Amino acid sequence: IHILPFYPYSSDDGFSVIDYKKVNPALGDWKDIEDIGQKFNLMFDLVANHISSESIWFKEYLKSNPKYDDYFISVDKDTDLSSVTRARTHPLLTKFKRKGENNSIT
Repeated sequence: IHILPFYPYSSDDGFSVIDYKKVNPALGDWKDIEDIGQKFNLMFDLVANHISSESIWFKEYLKSNPKYDDYFISVDKDTDLSSVTRARTHPLLTKFKRKGENNSIT
């Protein structure tokens, strides 16, 4: 069984993960995942390249906690991004406050 993201999320149909260590309570808990795994082979989306701005990781990044510096991409405001192709309608960058204003890829 292929289970799509089952973590708590804030948007993006489950792909904007708030906490990778938890199961979305609306879907059950880790015991439920374990029980399904007793009867079926499981495969699920790790979603390692997406995270919610509500996650502790992003909140710590905004606080300039060096432990989280390498998990997010910030772009200088003068960077030419005209060649970036994006299938989504919302902007590529979102402004967040971290050591002054910065643009993070969202």
